[in-house]
Amino acid sequence: AMLVPTLFLLGIWGGSRRVGAALRFFLYTMAGSLMMLVAILYTVWSVRHMGGITFDWAEVSKRLAWANLGGAEAWLFGAFALAFAIKVPLFPFHSWQADAYAEAPAGATVILAAVMAKLGAFGFLRYALWMFPHAAAQLLPALGTLATLGIVYGALLAMVQADLKRLVAYASLSHMGFIMLGVAAMTTTAMAGSLVQMVSHGISTAALFLLIGALAERRHSFALADFGGLAQRMPKFCALFVLVAMSSLGLPGLNGFVGEFLILMGTFLSRGSAIAWALAPGPVSNAEVAQLLYALAVALLLVGPAAVMARLAQARQRGQASGFDLLSTFLALSAALLGLLGTGLFHVLLGHPQGPLSELKGWASAGAMGARPFTELFAGLAMAATLAVVVVAVTMLGAIQRLFFGPGHVPADGRCRDLSGREGWTMAPLVLLILAMGIYPRPLLQLVEPAAQHYAETFRARSGMLPLASQLPPVAQAKEP
Repeated sequence: AMLVPTLFLLGIWGGSRRVGAALRFFLYTMAGSLMMLVAILYTVWSVRHMGGITFDWAEVSKRLAWANLGGAEAWLFGAFALAFAIKVPLFPFHSWQADAYAEAPAGATVILAAVMAKLGAFGFLRYALWMFPHAAAQLLPALGTLATLGIVYGALLAMVQADLKRLVAYASLSHMGFIMLGVAAMTTTAMAGSLVQMVSHGISTAALFLLIGALAERRHSFALADFGGLAQRMPKFCALFVLVAMSSLGLPGLNGFVGEFLILMGTFLSRGSAIAWALAPGPVSNAEVAQLLYALAVALLLVGPAAVMARLAQARQRGQASGFDLLSTFLALSAALLGLLGTGLFHVLLGHPQGPLSELKGWASAGAMGARPFTELFAGLAMAATLAVVVVAVTMLGAIQRLFFGPGHVPADGRCRDLSGREGWTMAPLVLLILAMGIYPRPLLQLVEPAAQHYAETFRARSGMLPLASQLPPVAQAKEP
């Protein structure tokens, strides 16, 4: 129902490279969907002895709560997770996204980024995690790590883009990673932030792609080099674009800030952040300092490889690697090496002399993320994600500078007309939502918080994870809703 109409929108009315983009989008999505179809059939067949074959989701979920799938549960969760990871898209299943977003017409891009991507996150919550909680709980650290890699990688790739639409596409990849990071953290605060971010990201991204489409209609180009000084002739359009861009990068007072802040805070508290302990009154022990440094090492270990991949992608676009590319690649690899050495060193300081590799092998037997060294993993993920927020902000501000205030020839014709009445009325509802959600988010938070708390508590109980209160340091237990 989704794939075929979107395929036609992209393949018929897309840009010059629409056929390749549509083919890649179709193959990626169909491959994941077929694997999920096989998993659906196996799941229904495996619980048939509890009352016959049925495809009713509520009934199948009820049966799965009493069934013992054994080793098949991990494979079933993997099939569902792969299908939804492609739809989000989650790193490293994202390579279809930039081409599809760049080649699709403005309306189709809005559908892809603002609507269909959220169905991937919804699928994780509704199906993959809920139906197979035991397997999912063991893989939540891996899911959070992939989400953070996507956050950092998307931010770095957005920074090196010369095409405005691709820049926003990679920034969107980074923001979708925040949603999945909040899901992986599995606390009330992070889960509520993910739900709010789904709505917020849909509004901001839809508005941003509509404005980019309006710019392309005027100048017939998405290249940043073809713009400059537009604020002179398009002051209303400039003000609207700046407002929407600020909401996308998470400026306090606009809608993008609320969800990202809740996700980061909930992720820090997910397994007991060393930062929260360090802020507690009283002396700080050596073990707490080591835990904080361990979280920092995890952040370096994630940021380094992502920076290398972004630099290599930029060099490939230009056809050659400059000295700056080689230097930044060396620095990024050095950061990754420091992170790797740091994780091993701080395992020793934390009382785990066997090192990180042995602990990785113990994930599955640790009792749903019960191994102590990974109590600081999510703190490190939150640190890396916070760095990516800064990178996206710098990138977006640089694009605004080049578009509206930088040097460039501004032709005195219809190609630089200001915001029209039709465009203004189209954007008005999105702008009102951006301001309302940012200034007074309480009604939305009151709506999603009970569901977020119920989901996190129920998932932890069904999967055998420790309850929420036991995951938090003493200073943070009073702060967690």
